[in-house]
Amino acid sequence: MPNCVSCGSSITPAARFCPKCGQATAPANVVRPSAAPARPTVALACHYHPEAAVVGRCVDCGKAFCDTCDVPITHHGHICLDCGAIFARKKLRVAYWAAAIGVLPGIGLAGGAIASGSWYLAPLALCVYAYAFPAIYFGWHYGGKIWEKLFRFTDSFHGTAGFIAAMVALSMRLAAAFYIGIFGGGIVQFRRYRQIVGFHESLQAPPWSSAAAARTTSAGATQ
Repeated sequence: MPNCVSCGSSITPAARFCPKCGQATAPANVVRPSAAPARPTVALACHYHPEAAVVGRCVDCGKAFCDTCDVPITHHGHICLDCGAIFARKKLRVAYWAAAIGVLPGIGLAGGAIASGSWYLAPLALCVYAYAFPAIYFGWHYGGKIWEKLFRFTDSFHGTAGFIAAMVALSMRLAAAFYIGIFGGGIVQFRRYRQIVGFHESLQAPPWSSAAAARTTSAGATQ
């Protein structure tokens, strides 16, 4: 809405005089609001590889990322390397805690094996349980879309039938988590998370440390 140049009051476009001071609303006596300034366009660029083509934006923080820094998460979306490293560290912490919890029954079995004279089974019991717990935890996350559809199907049942269907679906997922995790799936997931964290740490390292490491390597090769 235009304003009067005499008193600054707002006037309607069709008015011939200002309703407050009576000033004629000739074009020279009317100040029309200027258009809103255009927002500056921010160029999207990957934080770690600005020269690379951008393939998306993080669903968590909104940062742009290239194909190298793209971290896809099931049922969540694509996130940047920074958020991916945070996610991977959380998963690894849970896996370490699961391994620590698995050591507890392993210690009990190892003590029983030693008491019965089968001392050679003691370290095996510790290793098996310390491996099994985090492996099953990682195996639980395989086939997420399949389990989502299965549990959605169980929701169509009600009462006792719904309870039985949910227990069957839960048992199937636990069994799949056990076999997938124990027979290599846990190792694959653990290595994937470690690679994400390691790649992130390598990009976070200051340039001088990489140069110093290179000089140390070259000096050792010369000697």
